[in-house]
Amino acid sequence: MAQYMFKRGFLMTNEEKERLFLDNIEQKDPLQIVVRGHLFLENELIHLLESIFPQKDCLDPSDLRFPMKVKLVGALGLLPKESLSIYLKFNSLRNKFAHRLDMEITLGEIEKLINSLSKHQSYVFEKRNKDINIEEEYLEYLRDIISIMFVELMGAVENIKKTGYIITDKKMGKRLKSILVNYNLEMNKKMKQKYGVEAHDPEDLKRLKKIKEELEEIH
Repeated sequence: MAQYMFKRGFLMTNEEKERLFLDNIEQKDPLQIVVRGHLFLENELIHLLESIFPQKDCLDPSDLRFPMKVKLVGALGLLPKESLSIYLKFNSLRNKFAHRLDMEITLGEIEKLINSLSKHQSYVFEKRNKDINIEEEYLEYLRDIISIMFVELMGAVENIKKTGYIITDKKMGKRLKSILVNYNLEMNKKMKQKYGVEAHDPEDLKRLKKIKEELEEIH
């Protein structure tokens, strides 16, 4: 069953969401790639957390800062611990752009992101970029790193929907029932206001499909 996010009152399929994501990170300006990519990742983190909260009115994930969302996702076991470093490093890069007018992406910044990838993330990244020259295609490296995180988060949400999420209270020795998720992705207000709703078919939609296949290969 397809997942959805809201698009000005209309439902958006996962495929449409992926196309919108690709449209946004295919910018030529590094600032736009980082800021827009960060918005998509934060949106996925919010919905991943919402998908496992049995009492959603007790905590709104959107109230949490990005690093806390990432750490909470790790603490709940929704992503492997070793996968979290790249999210935090990317958030630091985004913050540099937010607070420094003269901020530019350097090869050093890209290398820091690459070094923060987990073993599995690195496998996918290196397999896709073995024939690419980082000095000539550093923005493509950046797009791929963001895409790997985006696909990983989407996959985590899909996994929750398929398998449910079991919470165990060890002290009381009781197991709560698996939480069955009715998952709705809702575009955050900033995305609606800034980027609209047109999800054009990008030529490189295969980027996400290929990453999904490669992630499946190593699990």
